[in-house]
Amino acid sequence: MIKNIVFDFGGVIADISRDKAVRAFQELGLQDADTRLDKYHQTGIFQELE
Repeated sequence: MIKNIVFDFGGVIADISRDKAVRAFQELGLQDADTRLDKYHQTGIFQELE
């Protein structure tokens, strides 16, 4: 019986623009979003969600 299905949206199922995501987080007040959402390594809550 299948209990869980995991999707990897980051460029696999949906084309997500990193630059748009960074700008949106900066508009919400996360000024260091660019460093937290590095193309290869995430930090803070973004790493915790990974």
